[in-house]
Amino acid sequence: MANTDLFSVQADDYAKFRPTYPDTLFNFLASVSPGREVVWDCATGSGQAALSLTKYFNKIIGTDISQALIDKAEKHQKITYRVTPAESTGLEDQSVDLVTVAQALHWFEYDKFFPEVQRVLKKGGIFAAWGYTHLTTDAPVQKLTDYIHNDLLKDYWAPQIGILTDRYRKIPFPFEPVQPPGFSINQALTFDQLIGYMVSWSATQKYLKEKGEDELQRVFGEIKQAWGDLTQMKPVRWEIFMRVGRNQ
Repeated sequence: MANTDLFSVQADDYAKFRPTYPDTLFNFLASVSPGREVVWDCATGSGQAALSLTKYFNKIIGTDISQALIDKAEKHQKITYRVTPAESTGLEDQSVDLVTVAQALHWFEYDKFFPEVQRVLKKGGIFAAWGYTHLTTDAPVQKLTDYIHNDLLKDYWAPQIGILTDRYRKIPFPFEPVQPPGFSINQALTFDQLIGYMVSWSATQKYLKEKGEDELQRVFGEIKQAWGDLTQMKPVRWEIFMRVGRNQ
């Protein structure tokens, strides 16, 4: 699904509320990369991964098809942002040490994207794509977020989300596999942050456009009741899954 932009409308929420990845993940990628000069962070969104990569690499090229998301990305002297499709970057042949794709590989046309990755990666360079599962939190709130994710929005998720929920296991993978360690995202969120995160989902935006906000607001109200003391934060966890490989 090339040139699919499902996030520009909620660019503000995406930039504010999407979870950030653990530093241990980027330390691992740096440890297996053949060099630390250049990274292509594909589908960079609002730059969450790109910013973390600056700790380990000298130059990060963050690309995305959404100008609105790029506009929200935090600027850094090591990062160059470009609006361009994943399948055609204009990057030079064998010019990058590492290609990263965070929570976006399911949107791409693999027969076009992977040849582009192989073209721009150096020999022995690393390709790494990862995503994360639906959130887990304490039981009363969990039940309601599950209802929104699995039932209320069931018919509003794009078909490509099935690739994500399958943890990228069945996608073509033209690289020599590298086994990553296990990672998870663990954050403490306020009620407003949790709601903002769910509003940033592409399915939520489609639902709101077609159905309006009444039912969604009703369930948000139930989450508010289940939350209890709104001055308190709740622990939220997402499990990360990865496909990592070396370019031959």
